[in-house]
Amino acid sequence: MVGCGMSATFGQLLLWRWVTGVGSALQMAGAQLFLTDISVSGNRARTLGTNQARRRAHARGFISAVFFRPYAWPGVS
Repeated sequence: MVGCGMSATFGQLLLWRWVTGVGSALQMAGAQLFLTDISVSGNRARTLGTNQARRRAHARGFISAVFFRPYAWPGVS
C-alpha cells in the first residue's frame, strides 16, 4: 500500500495495485487452506462459512457503517 501512495505515474499505480491484489489473493487462499486444515469434517462448513460471511460483510462496508458512523468521522463511513 505504501507503493500505491508513493506512485509518481499512473503506470506505477497500476503496478502496485496489481502487487497488492496478488498479495491479497495469496492471503485469502492461505486462510482458506489453513481453516480447512484445522477444522474437522463435522464443523468445516461452519468454519468456512463464518470466514466467508466476515469477508462479505467487510466488503460491503458493514463494519465501517456499524462502528464508525456513530462518531460521524468524515470520510470513514
